[in-house]
Amino acid sequence: MPTPRVIVAVICDDVRHEQGEKESLMGLFTTFRVSDYQQPLPRFAVFLKLGFDEAGAHTVGLNVRSHEGDFGINLEGPVEAGARDEAYGQYLAGMVLNLPDLKVPREGRYAVNVKVDGTEVVQIPFVVKTTKPRPSSRPQCTSGVTTGTKAR
Repeated sequence: MPTPRVIVAVICDDVRHEQGEKESLMGLFTTFRVSDYQQPLPRFAVFLKLGFDEAGAHTVGLNVRSHEGDFGINLEGPVEAGARDEAYGQYLAGMVLNLPDLKVPREGRYAVNVKVDGTEVVQIPFVVKTTKPRPSSRPQCTSGVTTGTKAR
């Protein structure tokens, strides 16, 4: 079976399905900033658009792993390559995988490895960096006026 063509493979905040068979990708990024590794990363999505030579069902596997290889999770699901796209001349399949509760053990380099029908087709790298937690006892004020005082 021929390897599919990777048209789009990104990590983003959200994918919106619009009228006219369009997808809008919101907040593309490659870096997470984390202050507490006991908490999951902020919700994010993996968006894939793949081109196949023939219509039909395929299996897509995602493996999120650390660069060192000591952390990983595997997810797998079906995707259907439907009607032939005139622009690409291939049968396209799209997939959105929302990851709302992924926890990573530490800062470092990670990747989402994508397999189609058992063959790796693309890696989507990302970085996790440690940040100091923001104080939550007092609201942030950007106007220069302190909360609870009157300007004179």
